[in-house]
Amino acid sequence: MGLATQIFALGVYSVIVLQGLPLLGRLFFRRHRDDENSLFSFTFLILMLAAAGAHLIHLEDIVGAFLAGIAVNRVLAMSPVRDKIILIGEGLFIPIFFISIGVKLDLPVFAATLLNSLSFVLAILAALFLGKFLAVATVRRPFGYDWPAAMTMWSLSLPQVAATLAAALAAFEAVNADGDSLITESVLNAVIVLMVLTSILGPMLTEYFGRRLTQKGEEADVSS
Repeated sequence: MGLATQIFALGVYSVIVLQGLPLLGRLFFRRHRDDENSLFSFTFLILMLAAAGAHLIHLEDIVGAFLAGIAVNRVLAMSPVRDKIILIGEGLFIPIFFISIGVKLDLPVFAATLLNSLSFVLAILAALFLGKFLAVATVRRPFGYDWPAAMTMWSLSLPQVAATLAAALAAFEAVNADGDSLITESVLNAVIVLMVLTSILGPMLTEYFGRRLTQKGEEADVSS
Protein backbone atom coordinates (compact mmCIF):
# COMPACT_ATOMS: atom_id res chain seq x y z
CA MET A 1 0.00 0.00 0.00
CA GLY A 2 2.84 2.37 0.76
CA LEU A 3 4.39 1.77 -2.66
CA ALA A 4 1.03 2.12 -4.42
CA THR A 5 0.35 5.38 -2.60
CA GLN A 6 3.80 6.73 -3.52
CA ILE A 7 3.34 5.83 -7.20
CA PHE A 8 -0.12 7.45 -7.25
CA ALA A 9 1.22 10.60 -5.58
CA LEU A 10 4.13 10.73 -8.05
CA GLY A 11 1.69 10.41 -10.97
CA VAL A 12 -0.49 13.26 -9.71
CA TYR A 13 2.57 15.39 -8.94
CA SER A 14 4.04 14.79 -12.40
CA VAL A 15 0.81 15.79 -14.16
CA ILE A 16 0.52 18.97 -12.08
CA VAL A 17 4.17 19.96 -12.56
CA LEU A 18 4.60 18.97 -16.21
CA GLN A 19 1.18 20.05 -17.50
CA GLY A 20 -0.47 22.35 -14.96
CA LEU A 21 2.43 24.66 -14.15
CA PRO A 22 3.45 25.25 -17.82
CA LEU A 23 -0.19 26.02 -18.69
CA LEU A 24 -0.40 28.47 -15.78
CA GLY A 25 2.93 29.95 -16.85
CA ARG A 26 1.81 30.55 -20.43
CA LEU A 27 -1.33 32.33 -19.23
CA PHE A 28 0.71 34.51 -16.87
CA PHE A 29 3.34 35.31 -19.51
CA ARG A 30 0.67 36.47 -21.97
CA ARG A 31 -0.60 39.06 -19.50
CA HIS A 32 2.80 40.22 -18.24
CA ARG A 33 4.92 39.79 -21.35
CA ASP A 34 6.75 43.12 -20.93
CA ASP A 35 7.24 42.99 -17.14
CA GLU A 36 10.50 41.11 -16.66
CA ASN A 37 10.43 41.45 -12.87
CA SER A 38 7.03 39.75 -12.70
CA LEU A 39 8.15 37.02 -15.09
CA PHE A 40 11.30 36.42 -13.07
CA SER A 41 9.37 36.24 -9.78
CA PHE A 42 6.74 33.95 -11.27
CA THR A 43 9.40 31.55 -12.53
CA PHE A 44 10.88 31.26 -9.05
CA LEU A 45 7.38 30.77 -7.66
CA ILE A 46 6.98 27.77 -9.97
CA LEU A 47 10.30 26.38 -8.72
CA MET A 48 9.26 26.79 -5.09
CA LEU A 49 5.87 25.17 -5.70
CA ALA A 50 7.52 22.20 -7.42
CA ALA A 51 10.03 21.85 -4.56
CA ALA A 52 7.30 22.10 -1.90
CA GLY A 53 5.22 19.50 -3.72
CA ALA A 54 8.17 17.12 -3.93
CA HIS A 55 8.73 17.35 -0.16
CA LEU A 56 5.00 16.98 0.48
CA ILE A 57 4.89 13.55 -1.20
CA HIS A 58 8.32 12.56 0.19
CA LEU A 59 9.95 12.59 -3.23
CA GLU A 60 13.73 12.64 -3.52
CA ASP A 61 15.06 16.14 -4.17
CA ILE A 62 16.86 15.15 -7.39
CA VAL A 63 13.61 13.82 -8.93
CA GLY A 64 11.67 16.91 -7.91
CA ALA A 65 14.42 19.16 -9.27
CA PHE A 66 14.45 17.27 -12.57
CA LEU A 67 10.68 17.58 -13.06
CA ALA A 68 10.73 21.22 -11.95
CA GLY A 69 13.48 21.93 -14.50
CA ILE A 70 11.36 20.46 -17.29
CA ALA A 71 8.37 22.57 -16.19
CA VAL A 72 10.43 25.76 -16.03
CA ASN A 73 11.92 25.11 -19.48
CA ARG A 74 8.42 24.76 -20.89
CA VAL A 75 7.31 27.96 -19.19
CA LEU A 76 10.30 30.05 -20.23
CA ALA A 77 10.56 28.92 -23.86
CA MET A 78 11.99 32.05 -25.52
CA SER A 79 11.19 34.33 -22.59
CA PRO A 80 13.38 37.43 -22.08
CA VAL A 81 14.18 36.25 -18.52
CA ARG A 82 15.42 32.84 -19.65
CA ASP A 83 19.08 33.88 -19.70
CA LYS A 84 18.79 35.41 -16.22
CA ILE A 85 17.29 32.21 -14.80
CA ILE A 86 20.04 30.12 -16.39
CA LEU A 87 22.70 32.49 -15.05
CA ILE A 88 21.39 32.23 -11.49
CA GLY A 89 20.99 28.46 -11.76
CA GLU A 90 24.51 27.86 -13.04
CA GLY A 91 26.14 30.57 -10.92
CA LEU A 92 24.30 30.03 -7.64
CA PHE A 93 22.15 26.91 -7.27
CA ILE A 94 24.52 24.37 -8.83
CA PRO A 95 27.56 25.57 -6.81
CA ILE A 96 25.44 25.50 -3.64
CA PHE A 97 24.47 21.91 -4.44
CA PHE A 98 28.09 20.83 -4.73
CA ILE A 99 29.10 22.77 -1.63
CA SER A 100 26.33 21.06 0.36
CA ILE A 101 27.70 17.70 -0.81
CA GLY A 102 31.27 18.69 0.00
CA VAL A 103 30.58 19.69 3.61
CA LYS A 104 29.16 16.23 4.22
CA LEU A 105 32.34 14.54 3.03
CA ASP A 106 34.37 12.82 5.76
CA LEU A 107 37.94 13.35 4.54
CA PRO A 108 39.58 10.64 6.74
CA VAL A 109 37.04 8.07 5.51
CA PHE A 110 37.50 9.33 1.95
CA ALA A 111 41.28 8.85 2.19
CA ALA A 112 40.80 5.42 3.78
CA THR A 113 38.53 4.41 0.90
CA LEU A 114 41.25 5.24 -1.62
CA LEU A 115 43.88 3.34 0.38
CA ASN A 116 41.93 0.29 1.55
CA SER A 117 39.35 -0.11 -1.22
CA LEU A 118 41.36 0.90 -4.25
CA SER A 119 40.39 -2.27 -6.14
CA PHE A 120 36.70 -1.48 -5.56
CA VAL A 121 37.14 2.08 -6.84
CA LEU A 122 39.00 0.81 -9.90
CA ALA A 123 36.27 -1.77 -10.54
CA ILE A 124 33.59 0.95 -10.57
CA LEU A 125 35.68 3.06 -12.94
CA ALA A 126 36.33 0.08 -15.22
CA ALA A 127 32.63 -0.82 -15.25
CA LEU A 128 31.70 2.70 -16.33
CA PHE A 129 34.38 3.07 -19.00
CA LEU A 130 33.81 -0.43 -20.40
CA GLY A 131 30.02 -0.20 -20.24
CA LYS A 132 29.96 3.10 -22.12
CA PHE A 133 32.41 1.73 -24.70
CA LEU A 134 30.36 -1.44 -25.31
CA ALA A 135 27.24 0.68 -25.81
CA VAL A 136 29.01 2.80 -28.44
CA ALA A 137 30.65 -0.19 -30.12
CA THR A 138 27.29 -1.94 -30.38
CA VAL A 139 25.52 0.89 -32.20
CA ARG A 140 28.48 2.11 -34.26
CA ARG A 141 28.10 -0.17 -37.26
CA PRO A 142 24.26 -0.25 -37.52
CA PHE A 143 24.14 3.57 -37.55
CA GLY A 144 27.14 3.99 -39.85
CA TYR A 145 29.53 5.79 -37.49
CA ASP A 146 33.27 5.56 -37.94
CA TRP A 147 35.59 5.08 -34.95
CA PRO A 148 36.45 8.77 -34.42
CA ALA A 149 32.74 9.61 -34.23
CA ALA A 150 32.04 6.62 -31.99
CA MET A 151 34.89 7.48 -29.62
CA THR A 152 33.69 11.08 -29.48
CA MET A 153 30.27 9.83 -28.38
CA TRP A 154 31.97 7.57 -25.84
CA SER A 155 33.96 10.41 -24.32
CA LEU A 156 30.89 12.69 -24.24
CA SER A 157 28.97 10.09 -22.24
CA LEU A 158 31.70 9.54 -19.64
CA PRO A 159 31.22 12.45 -17.19
CA GLN A 160 29.09 11.46 -14.21
CA VAL A 161 28.36 14.54 -12.13
CA ALA A 162 25.21 15.95 -10.54
CA ALA A 163 22.62 13.21 -11.08
CA THR A 164 25.03 10.38 -10.23
CA LEU A 165 26.20 12.08 -7.06
CA ALA A 166 22.68 13.03 -6.01
CA ALA A 167 21.43 9.47 -6.51
CA ALA A 168 24.34 8.07 -4.50
CA LEU A 169 23.72 10.57 -1.71
CA ALA A 170 20.02 9.68 -1.64
CA ALA A 171 20.93 6.00 -1.36
CA PHE A 172 23.38 6.75 1.43
CA GLU A 173 20.79 8.72 3.38
CA ALA A 174 18.12 6.03 2.94
CA VAL A 175 18.24 3.91 6.12
CA ASN A 176 16.24 0.97 7.42
CA ALA A 177 14.80 0.45 10.89
CA ASP A 178 18.23 -0.56 12.19
CA GLY A 179 19.85 2.61 10.87
CA ASP A 180 21.79 0.86 8.09
CA SER A 181 22.25 2.84 4.87
CA LEU A 182 21.34 1.43 1.49
CA ILE A 183 24.99 1.93 0.46
CA THR A 184 28.07 2.33 2.66
CA GLU A 185 30.16 5.46 2.97
CA SER A 186 32.91 3.68 1.04
CA VAL A 187 30.58 3.30 -1.94
CA LEU A 188 29.61 6.97 -1.70
CA ASN A 189 33.27 7.97 -1.67
CA ALA A 190 33.94 5.72 -4.65
CA VAL A 191 31.18 7.53 -6.53
CA ILE A 192 32.79 10.86 -5.66
CA VAL A 193 36.10 9.60 -7.08
CA LEU A 194 34.20 8.48 -10.18
CA MET A 195 32.64 11.93 -10.49
CA VAL A 196 35.94 13.78 -10.16
CA LEU A 197 37.88 11.58 -12.60
CA THR A 198 35.19 11.40 -15.29
CA SER A 199 34.50 15.14 -15.16
CA ILE A 200 38.21 15.70 -15.85
CA LEU A 201 38.90 12.90 -18.33
CA GLY A 202 35.64 13.29 -20.26
CA PRO A 203 36.33 16.78 -21.66
CA MET A 204 39.98 15.93 -22.31
CA LEU A 205 39.08 12.81 -24.30
CA THR A 206 36.28 14.64 -26.10
CA GLU A 207 38.73 17.33 -27.21
CA TYR A 208 41.17 14.67 -28.47
CA PHE A 209 38.65 12.53 -30.37
CA GLY A 210 36.69 15.57 -31.53
CA ARG A 211 39.85 16.99 -33.09
CA ARG A 212 40.43 13.69 -34.92
CA LEU A 213 36.82 13.71 -36.09
CA THR A 214 37.17 17.27 -37.41
CA GLN A 215 40.44 16.46 -39.18
CA LYS A 216 38.89 13.44 -40.85
CA GLY A 217 35.95 15.56 -42.01
CA GLU A 218 38.29 18.18 -43.45
CA GLU A 219 40.33 15.51 -45.25
CA ALA A 220 37.12 14.09 -46.72
CA ASP A 221 36.10 17.55 -47.98
CA VAL A 222 39.51 18.10 -49.57
CA SER A 223 39.49 14.73 -51.30
CA SER A 224 35.99 15.31 -52.65
